[in-house]
Amino acid sequence: MRHLYPIVATPALAECRAFYVKLLNARVLFQKEWYLHLSIEGWEIGFLHPMQPTRLPMFRHATLSRGLCLALEVKDVQSTYDEFLAKGVEILGRLETFDTGEKGFSVLDPAGIVLNIVERHADELPAMLEL
Repeated sequence: MRHLYPIVATPALAECRAFYVKLLNARVLFQKEWYLHLSIEGWEIGFLHPMQPTRLPMFRHATLSRGLCLALEVKDVQSTYDEFLAKGVEILGRLETFDTGEKGFSVLDPAGIVLNIVERHADELPAMLEL
C-alpha cells in the first residue's frame, strides 16, 4: 500500500479548500469542479462533490459528515488555539486538559468533520491498552 487517505463527500469544496488552506496551510494537489485533494504536512484528504461525473451511488446522498472525526496532533496546542481564534474560527467548547494528559480543542470544518486538535506527550499518557 502506498497511501491511505479519507475522501469526504460534500458539496462544499470551495469552503473546504479555504478552511484547510487558511488554518492548516494545506497544499492543493489536485482540483476539479467535482474533486479537491489536499496535502497537510504529508497527510492527504480528498473532498468529492456528490454530483461528480461518475455519479457513484454511494456519494449521491452527501450530508454533513456526522460521526467522522479527525485527530490532528500538534506540538503546541495553546498557540494553535490562539491562532485559530485570531483567524475567527468558531471553537467547539474550549481548550481542555483531559484525564489522559492530552490537551485539546475541537472545530467543525465546512463538510461537517470534527477536527480534534490535540497535544500529547507520550511520557505523560497512561497505558491505554493492555496487551
